[in-house]
Amino acid sequence: MRVLICLFFVLVLSVLAKAQSVHHYPTVRIHVPNHDLQLAIANGAAPDHGVHWIGDSLELPAFDVDMDMLAKSALGFRTIEATPYEPQLSARSDDNCALPLRFAVESPQNFELGSMDNGYYSFADTWNAFSEMRRLYPNLISERMAIDTFKTYEGREINYFRLSDNPDTQENEPRILLNALHHAREPMSLIQQIYFAWWLLENYGSDEEATWLIDNTELYLVPIVNPDGYAYNGAESSLSMGLWRKNRFPNSDGSFGIDLNRNYPLGFGGPGTSSDPSSSIYPGTTPLSEPETSALDFLHRELAFTTIVSAHSFGDLIIQPQLAEFDSETRAQTHQQILWAMRRDNRYGVGDSQQTVGYIASGNSDDHFGLYEAPGKTLAIACTPEIGQERFFFFPPREFVEPFAQDALLMNWRALQSVHFTPVAEVKNDFLEEEGILQISVVNASPVNGDSELRITSSDPAITFDVPSYQVTLEAGKTVQLNVPYRILGNAPTEIQELSIEFPQLNHIKPLLVEQLPVYESEVLYFQNMDNISSLFGFPLLSTGIVEHPKSLAIPEGFDFRQFDFPVNLYPGIKAIRVSYAHRFAFASQFPNVTLSAGNDTDGFEYYCTRQTTTNNPTDAPAYWGATPAFTYDSYVVDNSQDSGEFIVRWELERGFGPNYVYELDDILIEALVEADPISSTNELGSSAISVYPNPSSNGELTVLGIGEGATVQLHNSLGQTVLTTTIKQGKLDVSQFVKGQYYLTTIRAGKTEVVPISLH
Repeated sequence: MRVLICLFFVLVLSVLAKAQSVHHYPTVRIHVPNHDLQLAIANGAAPDHGVHWIGDSLELPAFDVDMDMLAKSALGFRTIEATPYEPQLSARSDDNCALPLRFAVESPQNFELGSMDNGYYSFADTWNAFSEMRRLYPNLISERMAIDTFKTYEGREINYFRLSDNPDTQENEPRILLNALHHAREPMSLIQQIYFAWWLLENYGSDEEATWLIDNTELYLVPIVNPDGYAYNGAESSLSMGLWRKNRFPNSDGSFGIDLNRNYPLGFGGPGTSSDPSSSIYPGTTPLSEPETSALDFLHRELAFTTIVSAHSFGDLIIQPQLAEFDSETRAQTHQQILWAMRRDNRYGVGDSQQTVGYIASGNSDDHFGLYEAPGKTLAIACTPEIGQERFFFFPPREFVEPFAQDALLMNWRALQSVHFTPVAEVKNDFLEEEGILQISVVNASPVNGDSELRITSSDPAITFDVPSYQVTLEAGKTVQLNVPYRILGNAPTEIQELSIEFPQLNHIKPLLVEQLPVYESEVLYFQNMDNISSLFGFPLLSTGIVEHPKSLAIPEGFDFRQFDFPVNLYPGIKAIRVSYAHRFAFASQFPNVTLSAGNDTDGFEYYCTRQTTTNNPTDAPAYWGATPAFTYDSYVVDNSQDSGEFIVRWELERGFGPNYVYELDDILIEALVEADPISSTNELGSSAISVYPNPSSNGELTVLGIGEGATVQLHNSLGQTVLTTTIKQGKLDVSQFVKGQYYLTTIRAGKTEVVPISLH
């Protein structure tokens, strides 16, 4: 047995020695009774980037397992051969997953890959890059500076830079910290920071938003938090990058290193750490025992950063502090909104460590900077982006390094904005009708309260807005919904070209451009709000306790949700089908997940991405992952390419182990979208479109615009039953006597029936 173990270990080392060229690794599958993760950790497992349960077995990369310790334990295990990666493009570039970038990003002219294998940066490459930045832009970036007198065990400084319009002077401006390389084997975290710094410097003076942010913000960069570990991995003398994770402090048992991202005080030594000094997740003997972590803590106490972004790799994730530990709902919501804004362009998964990688990582930097209150220390918005896809582990091949850095640039941009009042607008409409309501959701993605004008313009003269400008006031982390009446005049185009939404008083926010919104008429095919039934298709409903969603469908493991069959020729001229719904979810990376698809059993099904969908592995179907602790609305439009047969919309769920994994579904609406008829340019209805606000309403007191005084209206419930017939008096309608749920307000104007959905919360 000992000989076999030695042979296996030699095999693992030989594979890892070639890791830089082939980029794939063997894995170890460990049988762990009752999914006891701490038992696995106590016997040699060191989960770093997610726990993957296959039945009762935990699967980890071989480099995260102490094979000698595991072999001495009572746990059964076996090895899985490595599978080479397929050098294909990220799924984010697929048609069904594509999201328009909020602004174009051109690679910085001065950015170059490093001299190590795959373009990674050595120490010399790193300091040379920053020296060149200082030479070219002495009025924007400081010299290399040391954090106080802190030095590592091997005598190295922990260095930082200040990027601002007065880089050699500390000013009274909002401050943000970007740091990298807590873990020495994660070179992408360093590369993306250098890429972002070059982009900011080169765009100063030519890009209005970048210029404003640099003029009004102090950006601090700590490119190498763990210089000893990075040197040990070859950054001083080698071309290839090693797999060392910790720093190089000598432990009492003869081993080396403390996991710096387990060395912070909050939760120190708890779940997700090992008491074995040789483990790669060993937190040390006391919190902040290491000069590297103490240096960052000191810098924050001195400068009081608003936002701290600690970059790691890999996983296409943004990890936040433990949601359950926040002392107020407002702070939790603010974190959520900022992180969701950061992932708007790269669609990373978002959640705390349990929701993203599947376990608690005690003593991490996010919990310390975002949750741990101590004398002289403020609480920051704190998060950990995991940059790069899981299939490459820590070392993406050269051709992927710059695209991954660009993904992170857009994310860092959002983080930089977050230290100022930053409303983020999103158009919720998937299509426009002849007339209707443009739904604009505005989120305050910052911890700063504020107000600003929101302005709507269109390059297409066919669409008109009665009120093109609105004043929005937002508290930190809060959201407002604007319902903007519009009309399309003349012959309805097949699509509206370019709506622009901007905040003209805020110079750091680029306009949101929404291009090519199709123009349809809609017919409701199906609606289910879950409120009036005790079960759906044989599965029990969950009473969630959420006020706006008293009941929702908690989808069970292995559920294939294929209930919405209807003939594709139900309406003549049908162009597409729209599916909208409310849901909340929490999933670890890749597994478990929910996928949404449409099609039929004859022609097959096509998977669809939506606003909050991402995928880590391009061979997988697009899937929801990350977390939305509160219910959120989502939708997608399915083009009708079928000539006959039954059309099916379905959700499919795979679930793994763990109480933190959940998918709940509510308020399903399916509509047929048909080609719009021509519209008279003389405004044949004689008034603007109907507008109802507030909608949703919490008290049932509504203001109704676009309907004349004394006009008769009817209110229908979700079953189509008429529950109220009344008249409009002074533009007001009181429906407070009705239970919470979805209703439809109908009236007849100029011989045409018009319907407005109303939500009572």
